[in-house]
Amino acid sequence: MNLAALRKLCEQKLAQTHQAHRKQAMVSSCPHDRQVEMTAMLTAKDAKRQREDRMTAYRHGTLARWIKIAVQNRSQDPEKWDVIQMITQWLDVEGMSGDETDYILGTKKVVRRIELPWISPVISNLFKSIESYQSAFQEGNMLEKVGNTSLEHRWEAGRKVRKAAAIPGLPRNWYNDKWFQGLSPSAHLMLSVSKDVQVPSLELYGGAC
Repeated sequence: MNLAALRKLCEQKLAQTHQAHRKQAMVSSCPHDRQVEMTAMLTAKDAKRQREDRMTAYRHGTLARWIKIAVQNRSQDPEKWDVIQMITQWLDVEGMSGDETDYILGTKKVVRRIELPWISPVISNLFKSIESYQSAFQEGNMLEKVGNTSLEHRWEAGRKVRKAAAIPGLPRNWYNDKWFQGLSPSAHLMLSVSKDVQVPSLELYGGAC
């Protein structure tokens, strides 16, 4: 471990220690009969923040991976892959769906996508096809998975994020029709959609399902 990595580790440990002290101080300041309730509330808030941090990191990783896939495959069809890269970068992190572990007792754990309700199925299908190129991206860059075997990822959404904020100013055909039609006139105005931009068709890599 180099000095920079060691310093980062020490800073993380110090921040965790400070956070633990603050949490304990908040609990101790409560009346004795409410300390258990306060501890449970703070623990739940910590768990929620950790989930959100993991999801944010995943979405950043997804965006970076899809841009690299578009760059790597550009030589096959520059016009198509330039548009795909433009769409991905325009939607940015806010347009990336998160994921969550789906597990039922007695079955294998899998990771499912969390669907954004405002995105058009045409965009979702494009993203599914881009993701299918991940294995080719690893092969082309001679990348090997390290560490423990990762859980199986399934594109089929496990649930929708009901309160996900839509990105304003996108082309009208990038929004989900049913979601868009359910908006109020004022919400339509605030969304400030732009004219349609054609979404290219992309076959799944290698005939993947």
